[in-house]
Amino acid sequence: MRLFGTFLSVNVDVGALNYQKGSSRGIYGAGVATQQFVVNLLRYGNFDEYHFFDSNRYKPPKAGTAETLFGLAGFDAYLKFFPATEFENALRQNDYLAFHHPQGPSIARMIYLRNQLGIKNVPITGVTHTISYHSQLVDFLTHLLIDARPWDSIVCLEAPALHVMKNHFNHLLTRLYEQFGVDIEYEGRLDSIPLGVDTRTYRPRDKRALRQQFGLPLDKVILLWVGRFSHYDKMDLRPLVLAFKAALANCTKNEAVLVLAGDDIRHNYAEKVTTFATELGIEKHLITLTDRPRIDFPLLYSAADVFVSPSDNIQETFGQTVLEGMASGLPVVCSDWEGYSVSVLHEKTGFRIPTYWMECDADICNYAPISPWRLNQFYLSQSICFDVECMTNAMSLLIENDALRSKMGLQARRHALETYDWRVIIHRYIELWEELHQIAASHDVTAYLSPSWYRPQYFKTFEHYATTTVKPTTQVRITDPDRGFPTPDDPIPWYDELNSRLNHEIIDTILSLSSSWITTAELEHSCSRHLNISTHSFRYHLLWLLKYNWLTLNVNTIGQPARDLGLDTTITGED
Repeated sequence: MRLFGTFLSVNVDVGALNYQKGSSRGIYGAGVATQQFVVNLLRYGNFDEYHFFDSNRYKPPKAGTAETLFGLAGFDAYLKFFPATEFENALRQNDYLAFHHPQGPSIARMIYLRNQLGIKNVPITGVTHTISYHSQLVDFLTHLLIDARPWDSIVCLEAPALHVMKNHFNHLLTRLYEQFGVDIEYEGRLDSIPLGVDTRTYRPRDKRALRQQFGLPLDKVILLWVGRFSHYDKMDLRPLVLAFKAALANCTKNEAVLVLAGDDIRHNYAEKVTTFATELGIEKHLITLTDRPRIDFPLLYSAADVFVSPSDNIQETFGQTVLEGMASGLPVVCSDWEGYSVSVLHEKTGFRIPTYWMECDADICNYAPISPWRLNQFYLSQSICFDVECMTNAMSLLIENDALRSKMGLQARRHALETYDWRVIIHRYIELWEELHQIAASHDVTAYLSPSWYRPQYFKTFEHYATTTVKPTTQVRITDPDRGFPTPDDPIPWYDELNSRLNHEIIDTILSLSSSWITTAELEHSCSRHLNISTHSFRYHLLWLLKYNWLTLNVNTIGQPARDLGLDTTITGED
């Protein structure tokens, strides 16, 4: 009998798993991804039974548990729910292909339990969702010390996430040796399989009918963003609004609106973005749809023309909404960041916009263990910037060029079907589990033997997310106001949380010294003569000014990008 097993807490808020039937309020992407993985494993997997071990389960499940949790019918005969304490008996009596933890990469406890029992070499795998919280260093350290085997794997969502996990492990191994003389090796694996998308749910539909249903304009190009409204742990939408304003000024053929849709239960962020658009004078071109039922979202994608996503946060690991947009036949304009750098094919399924970063996180890293995780993510994200002018050009091009939108949309749909359809993804998982199972079977069973790294390094770990890094020889200057970008008279997009991190005097000094091209090294030297600031403080302010396009980079002095995008500052629609 072919069996699959998982430790998955099913005694949770039903809305967190069966999200499609409820509201989007309070839903995080990891919960959606977990639900979708299980649903599609049941749909496309080739197992005789699926065993769920739940540490919160104390009594037999009620009839219809599968339907309640996963929105499916007819699978109860194949799903078995057990208390976690039944794991030993189940392992003795059954031969599992693998145990997989779809809720995250923390599989150390599962590995410990398997090793402690010393019964069978069943492979254990987990998957990365968010991998940027400081507290996860403890989980990853435990993973290193728990004796992972060559048939255990953390499945990373594309190569950027795999790179992050390598950086985390290398950081911990280095600090263990330097501080305690502990020299260990990690014997587990890191593999790469992305998330999938339901291409039957997310697909092209009749745009006109759907626009009438949602009260959206029928005669304008609709740019759509979908996500959780949060500048803390999702993305800052204000630079996108700045780029959209400039794109509107560039367009003469078509008119456009920007629709922002998603959960806004936590921070009331949509109101802040709308206020900012009003200050810029483009409120008539912005539509916000908050806390809509989840069933609306596939339809909203189908009603739109272009999907936009300016990701700027290390909390993002992959980006499900980009897959949903491509599956719906939309070209994508997104920042060249994290998993987007793999999933979006530049100038084929959309445009990836260059991102910039440099090491300026000393204070954030020092205080990370005692700081709220959301502020850590937010402070870091405010130093991560995308090229606003390039974003403007990409949006302008797609707004004006109907044929290019159609061509890229078709290519995006095809790419989603061929690469990210859940049928494809589940097949890749089964291939991985079969490979790990063969490795496990070739080794003898051995029982588990019982036998400050606490500072993270965000920039060094996530540096490769950015297209390139700003260097001492990179030149900057104040952005030319004649190009329609911010001037000293425009409102400063200031978050209250930045009061403890940004200083108006430093901002004014940097701007006053940047009337003409100047290298960042020269600018830092001049600022240090006027102000008593650290290198990291100067860099943080510099990057924040670049983020909002108050300063412009001289692209000829940036240096060789880590990834060649083939992207000029002006995007053309030529083949």
